[in-house]
Amino acid sequence: MNGMRKQPYFFLLVLMGFSSHAQLLNYSVKSIPEQLMKNVDVVMRVDDAVFTIHSKNSSSYKVYQVITILNSNARNYASESIWYDKLSKGSFIKGNVYNAAGILINKLKNSEIVDQSAFDGVSLFSDDRVKSVDLRQGSYPYTVEIEYEVEYRYIFHIPSFYVLNDDKVSVEKAQYKLVYPRELKPRFKVFNIETKPTITETKDGMESTTWNFSLVAPITIEPLAANKRDIFPHIAVAPVFIDYSSYTGKMD
Repeated sequence: MNGMRKQPYFFLLVLMGFSSHAQLLNYSVKSIPEQLMKNVDVVMRVDDAVFTIHSKNSSSYKVYQVITILNSNARNYASESIWYDKLSKGSFIKGNVYNAAGILINKLKNSEIVDQSAFDGVSLFSDDRVKSVDLRQGSYPYTVEIEYEVEYRYIFHIPSFYVLNDDKVSVEKAQYKLVYPRELKPRFKVFNIETKPTITETKDGMESTTWNFSLVAPITIEPLAANKRDIFPHIAVAPVFIDYSSYTGKMD
C-alpha cells in the first residue's frame, strides 16, 4: 500500500490525537464525492500521519487510513507492512473492512497479524522484523480502515508524506503533522504543494506543523514521464539532530 511512503520506519496516536476519525462514520462508496471517482482505482478517504519527536532519542510515527478500493488494480492498498528492530516497536491498532454499503464485514484479529524476520538473504545476522496484515477481498468495491504505530528509541529518519503516491488515486481528506520540541524542529521541503502549513503550540508545550488537504483529484501521468516521484505532491522531512545507537550528530 502506498509504496512510496512505506519505508522501514513507521508507527499510532492515542485516541485523543485522532479524535477527528470518529467524524467519518459513513464508509459507503456512494458518499464519495463524484469528482473523486473519475478515472481512479482507489480513493483515500482519510490519510492521516503524525511524526512526533519526543526527545533527542525518542520518536514515533502514527498512521490512520480509510481507503476505498474500487477494483483489482488497487488490491495491494488493502495490505500493509511495518518494519521494526531491537530499537523500535511496531503495532497494528486497527484493521476493519466495510462493504460497498459501508457495513462492517470483517475485523482484524491478532492471530491474523503475521510477524516474521525481515532477513534479506544476504546479511549473516539481522534483527529486523516485519509485521504484515492482509485485508484484501474478492468482491469490489470495499473499504479498509487501518491504524498502526511505530515507536523508535532514536531519531534518524522521518518518512516523507505523499499526498498522491500514484496516478489513478484521489484523496478525500489527508493530514500530515510534525510534532517536536522547538529546539529539535525538523527541516522540510515541499514538492508540488501550494498548501501552507499551520504552526501551533501543543498542550504540553511542544510545537506542531500541520498540512491539511481535501478533495485532491488524480494526476494524469504521461507514459514516458521521467520520474513519477518528482510529479506527485509530497513533503520531504529530515531531522536536525541524529541519535542512533551510539552515534549522535547534527545536520544543520
